Amino acid sequence: MALNPLLVHKSNYAATIRTWGKFVPPERFLVVFMDDIKAQPHSVLSEVFAFLGVTDRPQAFRKAEMPVHVGDKQQMPDGVRKILRKKAASNLRRPFSHISGRVDGWMARYYGTI
Repeated sequence: MALNPLLVHKSNYAATIRTWGKFVPPERFLVVFMDDIKAQPHSVLSEVFAFLGVTDRPQAFRKAEMPVHVGDKQQMPDGVRKILRKKAASNLRRPFSHISGRVDGWMARYYGTI
């Protein structure tokens, strides 16, 4: 998968953000990591509501903490991790420079210090 050009292209969030960044300023983007949604769904919802400028209504999302589409946990092969780490180091920092602390924390968690 990490070497399949079509899959790499479709999953290149940094390139997508760069494309949108030509038309939308960085302060209009909210980047949310799936890890955060899983770990603290209500906090993420509150962050999204605040970003959108709408009233936070946690009672409307009582099921937010229920797992959805849970599969078996699988280990990433070392070769794939190495390829993705290299791509992450070169691709993620630029479009996410306005939230570099969050990106660095995410990258360190999955790829070690880059």
